Amino acid sequence: MVFEELFKGGPVFACGDSVFAPGTDAVVLADFADVKFSKNICDIGCGCGVLAVVSAIKNPGAAVTALDIQPEACRITMENIKENRLEGRINVICGDIREYKSLFVSGSFDHIISNPPYFPAGSGKSSAAFEIARQEVKCSLYDIISAVSYMLKYGGYFSLVHRADRAAEVIWALSEAGLEPKIIRLVQHKPDSIPSLILIKCKKGGKKGVSFLPNLILANSDGTRSREILSIYEKRWEA
Repeated sequence: MVFEELFKGGPVFACGDSVFAPGTDAVVLADFADVKFSKNICDIGCGCGVLAVVSAIKNPGAAVTALDIQPEACRITMENIKENRLEGRINVICGDIREYKSLFVSGSFDHIISNPPYFPAGSGKSSAAFEIARQEVKCSLYDIISAVSYMLKYGGYFSLVHRADRAAEVIWALSEAGLEPKIIRLVQHKPDSIPSLILIKCKKGGKKGVSFLPNLILANSDGTRSREILSIYEKRWEA
């Protein structure tokens, strides 16, 4: 496999041909999710393990679990863990999140992160890797939220990224499950673009009330990367 740096001098990753490669959404979620005070972290739908690896680097004292339904994704995640010298720091589980009660004890984690499938099942033709990573063929938004509500301890946090055009549905579903949105940030491509992504940090059992961070703009008007996204890619991630 070919390993590539996430940024110069940073962690390295390989994804192979059958696992969906992480995009900017995974990177901005890794930056948005503040895991430095968490003790038990879970990455649901880990893919090639970017969020799990970055979480372990940002919080050396945390126990990190990476979960994916695809055996090949779990195998590649373990290769990436080894390549980044994080053996013994991240536990990889190959399993179906819809069977969360057989996989985990209730309240096992104090921070869960996820870059879930964005699109309904059957949203166009695509590769099998893309379908599982980006279409709700193996789990829906509601499957993930139900699992998180069970897996997360009271007062724990859930950080996720999703499509901005599903924001109302996502926020409603989270609140109904007792996962109260506390911090929200919209992501847009250019200064004059409409937001395409939404970052949400929820607290289990949290009180009503949410704070909005300034929108994250990925590119300048001329298409070059914005100063903020460059700083996210270039930071050293350590706590």
